Amino acid sequence: MTAQPVPAATARASAWAVAADRDFGGTVGDLVRARFPAHARVFHPAHRAGAPVRWSEVAAASGRAMHPLAQWAQLNPPSPGETARPEQWGSDLRPIRARTAVWDEEPVLGSMPTTVAAELVSVLTGHTRTPGRCWFAVWDGYGALSSRWRAAPSFELFGRDLLLLSGSIASAAFPLSDKPFEDLYANMWWPSDHAWCVATDVDMMTTYVGGSVEAVEALLRDDVLEALPAAAEHSVRWDSDVVNLARP
Repeated sequence: MTAQPVPAATARASAWAVAADRDFGGTVGDLVRARFPAHARVFHPAHRAGAPVRWSEVAAASGRAMHPLAQWAQLNPPSPGETARPEQWGSDLRPIRARTAVWDEEPVLGSMPTTVAAELVSVLTGHTRTPGRCWFAVWDGYGALSSRWRAAPSFELFGRDLLLLSGSIASAAFPLSDKPFEDLYANMWWPSDHAWCVATDVDMMTTYVGGSVEAVEALLRDDVLEALPAAAEHSVRWDSDVVNLARP
């Protein structure tokens, strides 16, 4: 049974993230806030008839390159007759186009999928001395966010108000929405010993993890997750995939 988080008593545990010596400059390091020895990027799977589809499969089918800075829009080039001009893309910068034969449901945007949340908990539990005391920050702008969390203390990061919850590491896999089949989990979570930090921006289809070399290597070896090495200076912006942007 997944442990339910509770509203934190105060927002004091978020002070380290707020006080980090960087504003949002569009990099991995900005998202995870602290300076970690290693980083990983975890890709949210697409789906086909309910089965997960890795980004590497989509890239192969599209004749594109899968790499640490890959972006979903660039892995799905326009079909003949379509345009790739950004002004004709959707508001979240994904091309407006018919679904492909490889996938029929895009990766979850702005929150970890349930499978990713559960697997991150499984892997990261062994890489902190304080698995029983962790902190979870969730954006208060989600319409699906359960009202039970609205009374939690808040703090501001990157111009967004985040609500702070606490619990064991297992609480990271507790759904924060009352709606069935809604993938809604914390946007940022970390243990009290700050051994690692997990960050999922509201505008992204991937999750970033900063931590020890051992923790990141464990994520990269995991068979369930699709993860690639990342670096603090890597861009997380939609146009960071210059490899595939340069392809016709």
